[in-house]
Amino acid sequence: MKTITKSGDFELAPAGTFAARITTLADLGIQRLEWQGAVRQAHKVGITFELASKRGKNGQRLAVFDRVTVSLHEKSRLFQIAQAALGVEPGEELDPADLLGKAVLVTLVHRVAGTRTYANVAGVAAVPEEMTVPDTDTALLLFDLDAPDPAVFAKLPALFRKLIEERVRPLAEPEDAPGAGPEDGSDDIPF
Repeated sequence: MKTITKSGDFELAPAGTFAARITTLADLGIQRLEWQGAVRQAHKVGITFELASKRGKNGQRLAVFDRVTVSLHEKSRLFQIAQAALGVEPGEELDPADLLGKAVLVTLVHRVAGTRTYANVAGVAAVPEEMTVPDTDTALLLFDLDAPDPAVFAKLPALFRKLIEERVRPLAEPEDAPGAGPEDGSDDIPF
C-alpha cells in the first residue's frame, strides 16, 4: 500500500528486511480510493510495524505504517500479514487483537513522489524459527470504530487519526454517531 513514513514529517525508515512487531491495529472505516482515474471505496485497517533493530535519532524504535483492505481472502494483504504473524492461515474470522505484539519480518522499499521519499511495506513474512525478536515496550493499541475509545484514538499515529476523521460515512450513519464530526464543521474530534 502507499504512504508509510514520510521524510520531513518522520525519520525515514531504511529500505531492507527487518524484524518487527505489530503495535497498532486501527479500524480506518470505509476509505475513498482513486487509482488511474477510477474511484472506489474499501474498508481499511491501519497497521503499525515497529522495527525491532532500528532506532531513530531520538533513540526510539522506528515504526512504519501500512493500510490494508479488511479481507481474509487468501490473496489479500491482511491474510498474508495474519498468516505471517500467527504462523497459521487465518480462519473465516480473525480477532485483530490476536495480531497485536506478534513478530514478523517486514520488507521496506523507498519510493519517491515529488519531493518526498516514502518507506513502503513491500511484503510481510513469518519470522524464522531460529530467530528471536525482542519484545516491545511500546503500548499496543487496538482501535475499533464500532466502540471508539477516545483515549486510544488520541494515541494513534497522526496518519491513522486523519484517515479515520476523513473516512466515508455510510448513508445510514447519523450525524451524532461517534466519529461523525461536530455539526459546526470544525475539525474537532467529537469524543
